[in-house]
Amino acid sequence: MTRVVLMLGSALTACALALGVSHAEDQPVARRVLANGLTVLVRENPAVGVVAVSLQVRAGSRFETESKAGITNFLHRAMVRGTARRTAIQLATSAEDIGGSIDANGEVEAAEIRGQALARHWETLLDLVADVALQPALRPDEIEKERRLILGQIKARADAPFSFSFDAVLRELYGTNPYGRNQFGLKDSIERLTRDDLLAHYRAIYQPDQMVLAVSGQVERKAVFKAAERLFGRMTRSGPGTQAALPVSEPPGERKVITRPAQQAQILVGYLGPGLADRAGILDVGVHAVSYRADVPDCLPRDGAGQRRRGGGRGAAGARAGARCSGQRRRAGARKSVPPRSAGNGSAHQRAPGVVPGLLRDGRSRLGFSRPLLAGDRRGDGGRRRARRRAVFDAADDRRAPADGALMIPLKDDVPSSAVPYVTIGLIGLNVLVYLYQASIGLGGDVRAAESVVFEFGATPCRITGACAVPGDFPSPLATIFTSMFLHGGLLHVGGNMLYLWIFGDNVEDTFGHWRYLALYLLAGIAAAATQIAVNPRSSIPMIGASGAVSGVLGAYILLFPFAGVQMLVVFGFFARIVRWPALVVLGFWIIIQALSGILTFSAAAWGGGEAGGTAWFAHIGGFLAGMALLFLMRPRRVARL
Repeated sequence: MTRVVLMLGSALTACALALGVSHAEDQPVARRVLANGLTVLVRENPAVGVVAVSLQVRAGSRFETESKAGITNFLHRAMVRGTARRTAIQLATSAEDIGGSIDANGEVEAAEIRGQALARHWETLLDLVADVALQPALRPDEIEKERRLILGQIKARADAPFSFSFDAVLRELYGTNPYGRNQFGLKDSIERLTRDDLLAHYRAIYQPDQMVLAVSGQVERKAVFKAAERLFGRMTRSGPGTQAALPVSEPPGERKVITRPAQQAQILVGYLGPGLADRAGILDVGVHAVSYRADVPDCLPRDGAGQRRRGGGRGAAGARAGARCSGQRRRAGARKSVPPRSAGNGSAHQRAPGVVPGLLRDGRSRLGFSRPLLAGDRRGDGGRRRARRRAVFDAADDRRAPADGALMIPLKDDVPSSAVPYVTIGLIGLNVLVYLYQASIGLGGDVRAAESVVFEFGATPCRITGACAVPGDFPSPLATIFTSMFLHGGLLHVGGNMLYLWIFGDNVEDTFGHWRYLALYLLAGIAAAATQIAVNPRSSIPMIGASGAVSGVLGAYILLFPFAGVQMLVVFGFFARIVRWPALVVLGFWIIIQALSGILTFSAAAWGGGEAGGTAWFAHIGGFLAGMALLFLMRPRRVARL
């Protein structure tokens, strides 16, 4: 009940923030500079019973060297993993208790610690923000967890066609200028950064005269000024810092073609223009992008649509991609990628839903739920996914061309059960409960916490094989093979898997018996993970989903009931029809598609020298074959076939 109340409180907070944007824009902003130089901005908004806090620091990738690329973002994401007074769990729980959330990250021109809560708890929220800013613990084990998440994020961004192309354009335009790198940094630099490096960077950038504290909501400015003085007034400045002159960008002005295995082509045109600080040698870039599919020349998919790059030095020009095609659907694959977490769509306060609405800018804030849980899974019957982080990020998503064929959904079979399928019902209930827990984390507004669950409890091949061992790893890499079976990336993901399990699992359980059926399910899931790991043992992308185990159930079913009738809903364009096909046709066609897709994906990855796509096809194949083999090893004495 407490969890439900907190979820409702967070949802009401987000809605109230969105509804109060218009009124807040009409309110004046009160400004005060503390004795130590810290600037405090307050906008009173009595129309809503919520408050948003943003503490911004002048630091970001624009101020970083290549050897320390990504250190600002790394530091701030590690800062919210615990303070001297609170652990990471206590910090998140404290924010949930006041109906809100707290998060932090680094961008190009600034770094931010932000939070939101019910208005009556504004002092508690401000205390949490101050605790993160002034007393970060930077515990070694938490730093390593965050390092693994960021490296996965960088990998996912490099695999996504649009973000890969966009980063390539920035490198060509800016060269060695810091604007040629994104805020996540480089793989080599993130791997080298130590706790001492993070501490030194923290001490260098957290100077009060380089900080702005903004508060918006149902608060009194005098009370906020007083609280800010109490919490931040003791900070002392260490004197003005020095900054090396940035190298001048000299783009070659040449056409560059990058060939990679993909279903879409990215065409980007970039140019330099006058920036906001030309005297400092900072130039501006505008990038206009067109994304298209070769087989659909008259329709532009939404690959990277609406991505923006904004910052003090880059000016108003932005990156735009193709518009979304109407009427197209994405078909179900059994294992899809957890959409990555957004890797830089605008500045931090623009990405956060409802944080400091209209306070530091004139535009309206966006309202949305956790992208890994809602924005990502819109395709298919769901299956075991190879998690990519929505480099919270549409920019890092693996967007495939929409399928134009028929959509086929199984409805039921005609094989009656002689007993109640307790194990099948229990497995479905457990998977749904785990997904609801994941969703509750996302609804609380903490996107990183939802992603952490996936990256810590998903089965990551390189962790299991030891190719990317992390000190102090929890849980055990081998244990993640089991935990990953119950994690899912979206409603359609878990719904599709459970639909297949409900239709085909009850009859297999009826044949095997409850305990043998449970053993079949778990062993097939293990075999599925082992097959995918054998194909790509160095992959750093977590696998999640129940489809490996469900595939094992399908493998046993096709041998037990090859001629059982399966009712299918077939949708082709505007036409829909229910048909009855033998299980041999339905499941046989399904496994053939898995095999062909796996071969094509593996070939493309081998040719391109990297990982391609987000679907772990070989896990389906391995689970299916394991189910067929286990039928002969575990079958009871009397087995009826149809």
